[in-house]
Amino acid sequence: MYTKEGIPFYDHTLAAVEYAAKKRMLVGIATNGDDLTRDKTRALRKSGLLSMTLSLHTETKKGLDHLIKGGRMAAEEGIIPTIQVVATSQTADSLPGIAAYTVENGILISATVVQEKGVNFSAVPTGESLVPSLEQLTTAYRGLRGLKKFGLVRNNRNFLSRSDEYFPNRWKCDPEKDHFIHIGAGGTIDVCQEVRTNLTFDDISGLKDPEWRKQKEALVEECNCLYQCYFEASNPDIKGDLTTIGVALLIRNGGAGLVRKWGQFAADRVKRLEPDIDWTLSLN
Repeated sequence: MYTKEGIPFYDHTLAAVEYAAKKRMLVGIATNGDDLTRDKTRALRKSGLLSMTLSLHTETKKGLDHLIKGGRMAAEEGIIPTIQVVATSQTADSLPGIAAYTVENGILISATVVQEKGVNFSAVPTGESLVPSLEQLTTAYRGLRGLKKFGLVRNNRNFLSRSDEYFPNRWKCDPEKDHFIHIGAGGTIDVCQEVRTNLTFDDISGLKDPEWRKQKEALVEECNCLYQCYFEASNPDIKGDLTTIGVALLIRNGGAGLVRKWGQFAADRVKRLEPDIDWTLSLN
């Protein structure tokens, strides 16, 4: 794969990671894991990559194992791996099984809810909505909360325990606060990746500029969705994330093997404590 300038995509990514790391940024990438090799993963680590999110697009055992392979390779090189799962009405029931299998392999798990705004990363359904039921979310997230106690879930406890506040994708961020902003193509300052403004940093004097606040307030008024990362940024839980930080630091410092053993212990323990949850890895 190549960029529009003809640069191999991997080389472009490597250069971007190195540049951002030299600017003292915490750098993470999202990937489907298709082009990962040991040498490429090691080079990314040496360039300053901190974390890697592997998105589960194919809800099959083969698709998950493909990401597990990439995640384990990343962890062994000191990159903090997370497998990201999108919960839909069709997949939410299988989330606990996916989560247990993932952490048993020493990889963190993260979940979000399918979006249906129909802008950049979501699509308006042509038929019935794919948003899971509140019962599905409550059960799935109860399983993840158990694993969270062992530091193996990236989501914070507020997101996992307060689904009734945003179901069905009706949460709005606070337009008066900027816990999270999105810098879009061309340097636009956006409310999020789905809600864009026409402003750049050249157009305003800063985030206190009245024009930025005016546009954000008007756009948020029309919002009706949920992006897990924005919700968590607005509802942090530092105490609850301490164990996750500990697991991440252990991976970063060469403890991938120890984290796998910890994940196996955690999954076994939580399954015993939550026997009414279906922990079966029900993927074809």
